[in-house]
Amino acid sequence: MIVASGNAMTRPLLGLLLVCMLWLIVTSALAVRWGWTPGQVRAIAVSDLVLLLVVAAVTGGAESDVRFILWLAPLAWATSFDRTSYLAMVALPPVSYLLMWLLGGGADTARSIGDLAVFGGMYGGAVVVGILALQLRIQTTEQAAMLQRARIALIHELSLVERDEHERMSAKLHDGPLQAFISARQDLDEHRDGDRDALELAISTLDDGIVGLRTVVGEIFPTDLTDLATRIDEICRRYEQRSTFAVDLHVDPSVAGAHDDIAHDDMLVGIVGELIANVAKHARATRLYVAVGPCEDGVAIDVRDDGIGMAASDHKRAAEAGHIGLSSLDRRIRALGGRWQIRSAPGRGTSVHVELPR
Repeated sequence: MIVASGNAMTRPLLGLLLVCMLWLIVTSALAVRWGWTPGQVRAIAVSDLVLLLVVAAVTGGAESDVRFILWLAPLAWATSFDRTSYLAMVALPPVSYLLMWLLGGGADTARSIGDLAVFGGMYGGAVVVGILALQLRIQTTEQAAMLQRARIALIHELSLVERDEHERMSAKLHDGPLQAFISARQDLDEHRDGDRDALELAISTLDDGIVGLRTVVGEIFPTDLTDLATRIDEICRRYEQRSTFAVDLHVDPSVAGAHDDIAHDDMLVGIVGELIANVAKHARATRLYVAVGPCEDGVAIDVRDDGIGMAASDHKRAAEAGHIGLSSLDRRIRALGGRWQIRSAPGRGTSVHVELPR
């Protein structure tokens, strides 16, 4: 049985101790549940401490059984305090207890000195456990905040990638099928005005527009969603027919077969297609080497051409002029958690190396 001032604990005192303990626990739990501000948490903690000290003073001072409740304070406060406030608050109960012990003449008896040593040891142990719990809570909160920031950044990156993809498709439709249909409309107008040859030209132009539309539709939703090698090969052969360069393609068998992550493969094919499109637009190359294979972290893409190349300053000028090709690639690759490197010099072609996690 717990002893208070050398006498058996009375029922009223036992009830008071239970009320104090529940009050300390409940207020700490409410601070966590309702998300009280730091000021509110400190105010309620000071109120709890004052209540416990007043009860201790009127029920035996340094020998009051309320000292057992004081041991719970460091554990309860660890659930809601910041580090600085916690260290300040846990210093108050032992100082207050020491003052009660001195004012009560505790230094005159060996038993009281023993009580002081027991209180110090138990309270110190509670503080150590409380600090560990506080550190764990702070680390968990920081990790949750970091994950939230990473999630927001990823959503932002994905929105930029989506916008760039829409711009890229819009440009392909504008520069390809739309121009063909406009030209065909002009040919039909000329045929209506009496030019008989214009009808055949309009039909030929419409056929070109249809081919262009099918190409864009195939990029948006390819008919073969699993054969990565075939999809990349189709892109290479299509650009071979429309451009000045021949393509040397190598796809490693380990990444060429069916794969469950269709979305990842779609992004990979899109990156390869954008790299080849940049060569077709700007490089004036005669040879293009494309390789897709495994690397330490996932899949590596290498695209090298023998074109006119570019200086580092050209990248900056292109971005300032609003050309989104390289910026779009950069955002796509970083959104997938990958990395890339571009090497180029005037007259020496361009080499791009991309690594994507699998």
